[in-house]
Amino acid sequence: MIIRWPRNFPAPKDCRAGTVNGQVISLLDLTATTMSFAGLKRPASMQSRIFLGSDADPPRRYAFSARDRIDETVNRIRSVRDGRYRYNRNFMPEQSLAALNRYREKCFLIMPLARQLHAEGKLKGPALALVAPAPSR
Repeated sequence: MIIRWPRNFPAPKDCRAGTVNGQVISLLDLTATTMSFAGLKRPASMQSRIFLGSDADPPRRYAFSARDRIDETVNRIRSVRDGRYRYNRNFMPEQSLAALNRYREKCFLIMPLARQLHAEGKLKGPALALVAPAPSR
C-alpha cells in the first residue's frame, strides 16, 4: 500500500514521506483508519483496526483474505500472511486466470489482448503462464 498524504492536512507522526512501514494490514483496516481521521468512533462490532495515527491499535500479526466469486467466475482461494510469509490455498487449481469472465474481458482490455497473443503463440514466460489453461487433475 502506498499512502500519499495531502499537503494541507497535518500527517500523523508515524507517517513520514519516503519511509516504509512493514506492518501487516488488511483491507478492512482502511475503514477504521479513515473513520479515525474523520473523528468518528469505530463501532464495537467492527473488525477493522486503526493502523495509522495517534489512535492506532496494536498491529496485526496476521491478515486473512479470500476469493470466492468474481461475477460468474467461481474460484475458491484462501490466504493468510504475516510480516514475512504468505500462504495461499487454492481449492480450485483447475481454474486459471484464463477462465472466462465477461466483466474482465470487457473492462480489462489486457485480457482480450492476452488471449489474442496467446492464440498467435506470441507469449512467453510468466505472461504465458498467466493465460495458459490450468492443468487438468
